[in-house]
Amino acid sequence: MSTWLVLIYVWLLTTTPQVRFGIIADSHFERILVALIVLSLLAGRRIERSLNLATVLLICFFLWALVGYLQSPYQDAVTAVWWIENYWKLMLFYFFLVLGIRSIRDLEVFVIGVAVISFGYQLLSWRDFLAGGSYVYQQGGKRMIGVWSGGGIGAANAYGLLALYSLPFAQYWLMSARRVDMKWLALGSMAVCFASVIFSGSRAAMVCAVVFVLIIYGKRLLNVRLLLTLAVGGAIAFSVMPEHLRHRYFDLILVNQDAVSREGADRLAEESAQSRKQGLLDGFSLAQRRPIFGYGPGASALARAEVGDTNIPVAGDDPEALQLHNLYGQVMAETGFVGTSIFAALVAATLIQLRKARRVRLDTAEATKIVNGVAGLISMTIVLLLIYGLTAHSLYRFYWLVLFAVHVVLMDLIIDDKSKAGRRY
Repeated sequence: MSTWLVLIYVWLLTTTPQVRFGIIADSHFERILVALIVLSLLAGRRIERSLNLATVLLICFFLWALVGYLQSPYQDAVTAVWWIENYWKLMLFYFFLVLGIRSIRDLEVFVIGVAVISFGYQLLSWRDFLAGGSYVYQQGGKRMIGVWSGGGIGAANAYGLLALYSLPFAQYWLMSARRVDMKWLALGSMAVCFASVIFSGSRAAMVCAVVFVLIIYGKRLLNVRLLLTLAVGGAIAFSVMPEHLRHRYFDLILVNQDAVSREGADRLAEESAQSRKQGLLDGFSLAQRRPIFGYGPGASALARAEVGDTNIPVAGDDPEALQLHNLYGQVMAETGFVGTSIFAALVAATLIQLRKARRVRLDTAEATKIVNGVAGLISMTIVLLLIYGLTAHSLYRFYWLVLFAVHVVLMDLIIDDKSKAGRRY
């Protein structure tokens, strides 16, 4: 029961239905859900779990960021207020997830459930998009967004990130499906994820999606059938892609850049790409000014005016315009070099433990397959988020907490299995 309740929480975080349906917020649905999860954990005596290094580091990072907020000169920034009011809820969600999944079967249900939730939301978004909605007009054309996202300057990139994040989950669903109809659904989920990445207009998500294909299917690309399938799929995608998206993506591989117009949307796209690089540099400069705690979570948007000429009014209503648009610059600026070291240790410890989990052998072949597959899924998704982080301030996305939590559950289940078999891990 707790696994299904946590999946409902994932649905709430992923689709944000409260943006469209006010009754969800007015009825305090989230509070009711939290109460039900707590009751299910207590009723099932699901309150025991070994203390993993990743959990310790995550707690340290959260507390460090909290102290950073308390000493920040920008506590009134919109994004800083959001962090202090909401991030503790995400930390609570992390522990719900860690405590709520108690078996390898629960783990598989959760992972596939995440893929199904994203698949359903993307299908709903596509239905609305094809009917003329679910988009923002940016950089010369319509860019797709989530149907319940509420729009805004960063909505298209956020939707592209959701689709990218969902790709490894959909791929695991495909690999683990035991029935033909489930395999086709999973394959459709992957196809929709790729289509959402393309039509979101997020070049960073597009690059990461290509990296995903090369890593997962790189050794199979010599297969004629697979190459033919990719070629046909690519031709179809190119034929239905709007002209502004063709220009946006293929600018990345054009050899003769002088032949590309630098006016209008092209100039905006170029400036957008340059701002990502500047975000890293500004983040480093801000960390040098406050190397211990940084400027506090959510404060980098306003703080960057101290180190560079943003040409944007600091008192503007939309802090998104001032964001560093770079994960690494954001971590340095908002948590200092100490916080950056803690976060780096958290990611490194997770990836190292997952590498071991990908090779572990359990008592049954089915359990081994699930554990190895989920370990590979989480590793791949973390790598994609790290690459995407070169162009996005994605530090406080709940995606990270899902990945860290699933990793902790995975390692605990491995230890439990080894202990029952009388073997050391």
